Order: sequence, then C-alpha cells, then structure tokens
Amino acid sequence: MAFSIFIYENDEAVFTSLKLRLTHYFSDAYIINPSESKNKLVKDVSEFTIVLFDNRQFKMPEKRTTQKCDYIPLYSDDGNNNLVIDCSRIVLLIKNILSTSNVEDSPTGKLNLLLPFAYIDERENFINKNFVNSSSSNQYIIRIDLMSGIRMPSSFKTGADTGSLTELIKDAGKADFTPDRILDYINPDSLGFLSPGKPLHPDDVFDVNPSHVVTLISNFRRLIQNKELKADGIVVCEGWKTTDILKFVSKCDDVHLLIPSRTCDEIIGMEDFIGAIKRSLSTNSILHIHYCEDYKNTVSKELINAPANI
Repeated sequence: MAFSIFIYENDEAVFTSLKLRLTHYFSDAYIINPSESKNKLVKDVSEFTIVLFDNRQFKMPEKRTTQKCDYIPLYSDDGNNNLVIDCSRIVLLIKNILSTSNVEDSPTGKLNLLLPFAYIDERENFINKNFVNSSSSNQYIIRIDLMSGIRMPSSFKTGADTGSLTELIKDAGKADFTPDRILDYINPDSLGFLSPGKPLHPDDVFDVNPSHVVTLISNFRRLIQNKELKADGIVVCEGWKTTDILKFVSKCDDVHLLIPSRTCDEIIGMEDFIGAIKRSLSTNSILHIHYCEDYKNTVSKELINAPANI
C-alpha cells in the first residue's frame, strides 16, 4: 500500500534533514514538501498520508481530501521548556500510525554494501552493532563476504554442512542463475547470520571473472527484495579494485564506508574514491561514512549533517 509523508516546514535545511532521515526508516514512502509541483500526483497514488508540520509556524493544516490522513507536530518539549525536533519520537509515532493502518513501512529487505578499511575486530564490532542488533523488523540477515578467506570471521566455515562461497560464485557465472539459488548455499553461523561461509581456498573470490560477482550481487538484491523472505542483506568487500567496487556499489541499496578516524591521513587520499562512490550510487541509495573510533564502546552513526535541534 503506497503512502506519503508531507512535511510543512519553511526551513529548507530542516526539511532536507528530515527527509533524509525518514527515508532511511520508510524507504517506500513518498516524502515531499506540500508546495512541490508533484503534490497532486503524490496524493493521487497514495492511499494514506501522514502530515508533519512545524507547529511553531503553522496551525494544523486543513484537511482538503477524503483520503485518510494523520497529523504529527514536528516540535516537542524536551523537558527543559525547549522546543526540539526529536526524530526518534517522530519515527515511533509514524510506525504506530502505520501499524494501525495496515500500511507496510518496509515491504522488502535492504541490501547493504560494507567497504571496511579497518582491523577485523573493528569491522566485526561495527557489523554487530549496526546489523545484528539493528532495529529492522526482518527476521533474517544474509551475509556474503567477498574478500580473502584469511580476513573472514573464524565463525565462517566451509564444507558440505555449511555451503561454499566458491561454489556460489561459480554458479553465479552460469546463464541460468536465479536469485533463489543463493538459498541453496547459505546456512546459519554462530554470529546470527545466514552465510555461504568461506571460500575453499583463501583467494578464490579474486580468481573468478568480476562480472560473476556483479551478477551475484544483483541477484542477491533481487532475492532481498522478495518481501516474503523477510530478510536483509549485507555484502562485505575487501581487496577489490576501485573499478570493480564501483560496479558493486551500483547494485546495492545502501553503501557503508568504514574508515579508522576523522583525522587519519588516509581520509585526504580517499576524497576521490568517495566522490566516485557517490556518482555510482543507484537512485535513492545513500552513502554512509562511519569511523572506527565511534564504535569502541557505543554506536554513533550520523546519516547526515543535521541541524543541532534535530
């Protein structure tokens, strides 16, 4: 069921920040400013509308449609007589409205691509906090590591009882390969993922034609988009050429770049790489940049540079 979110907010920076954050949680919603020219078109294709309005500037907007509509004021009291925008409150309210309106806020899973420039323990700590313990409503997480087997977690095994990444990639190179074939190679691991495990030999993933890997990732995304599966996906890539990585980027929903520190020398040299990734993103995909120093004890992930009161 299609639904829309209208944001009545005159501050363009606040509107943009809200739209980006809400898109992260409700990727299938139409999120627009009511003044946009496509306002009527969105109303026509939406069966349900949620209106967010700046209650400092506007009274509750008049209801000018017979369509079901709910209203949420953007600003709330933080307990110290300060009006702030609490995104977690807004997300919760929207989810509550959707749950009572039989609207699916996340009908399909999301395929994430992680590009880590970090130690193994930092990478796994990041994955654990952002994916294993995520707030996704999907029941399963399918993980495929495309890197040297030496760099993979010790929980990943190979053999008849756990599947084989080597055989999966070989299969992906066949003309009749389909998304559901991926399920033939995955099994639960001790970290809570469904995974094809390690390759038979450490560098098997680099010995195949990169186009086979692109086909695998593309079919992986199609598999995750099957809402009956109720699964999210993560592809973890290390050791690939930039030209290959950019092809992988174009096949995923969101891309996560994990680098050591905000002050590391490498960040300067990565500017061109980051720019290339942004240009390769598919429509509605987002690049998230994370820092290992933020994941020592607590998770601190910023999707955007938002105003201080959001």
